[in-house]
Amino acid sequence: MASRTLFFYNSDGCDCFKKRLYLLLLTGYLCTFALNIFNSILGGMKRLLFVLFIAVAFVSCEGPMGPQGPDGEPGGTWEEMKFIVHANEWTKIVEKGTPTFYYSYEGTWNALDELAVERGIVIPYMLDFTGAYTTLPYVFHDKDSNTEWTETTSFSFFKGGFEVQVTNSDFADVSPGEKSFRIIIFK
Repeated sequence: MASRTLFFYNSDGCDCFKKRLYLLLLTGYLCTFALNIFNSILGGMKRLLFVLFIAVAFVSCEGPMGPQGPDGEPGGTWEEMKFIVHANEWTKIVEKGTPTFYYSYEGTWNALDELAVERGIVIPYMLDFTGAYTTLPYVFHDKDSNTEWTETTSFSFFKGGFEVQVTNSDFADVSPGEKSFRIIIFK
């Protein structure tokens, strides 16, 4: 009797090709069955997306794990600061020769070092009237019986400190009152 030398038999006699063929036929049958159900429910272009999904799911391969990659850079750090500016802590800053002014609060924070200022991410938040933190600048539009105005709260930072500024669009000389802030630094 002649020996079999077909390409789907390996040297130890395992019929890998037939197993794969049966698995492929079974997968095709199941895909056709699922596609018919899917088509009767949804139809249209979604059929194509389903076929593509099935194709990707069954075509993906897995092999031996590759070598360990090089170590990455150490991860960054983050710091947080929460503070409240009371009504009497705001300073009125008048711009010389103009009727414009704003209210300012300056604070210090050692976490605002050279790395944070030059390459870090500094995100300031203010607690708004709804009780939620919102990022600065924060622009609040309001209206009473006679006047419409906008209050803008902005933020700037520098090495070792920061400044919060509040400006009223109608230049009403009204202190911003008590405000809560939160600053997060990623470096």
